[in-house]
Amino acid sequence: MAETYAGESGTIIWRVSGVLVMLAGILLAASMCIAGPQATNPVPSIFEPHSTPADSIVHLSWFVLGISALIFVVVAGLLTYAVVKFRSKSSDELREPAQVYGST
Repeated sequence: MAETYAGESGTIIWRVSGVLVMLAGILLAASMCIAGPQATNPVPSIFEPHSTPADSIVHLSWFVLGISALIFVVVAGLLTYAVVKFRSKSSDELREPAQVYGST
């Protein structure tokens, strides 16, 4: 029993250290991207329009982004509801599900 626990804690330590190394790599890569020299002619941003057509495009892009965010919230909420409602319980381990065959 003690050997099993020690093995599980070692596995957990390896997983946690792997996640920490991955996060450190992501932070290092992000800092390298931010630390670069500022461009003299930056790429235009869709969120800073400088003309009338660009202004209408930015309004449309915010509208589409809002609809996408709403769909994301609905789907994430339904997924969370399903995971919480239908999670397995400790009392279900010994219970066999109903055996239903064919179409009624």
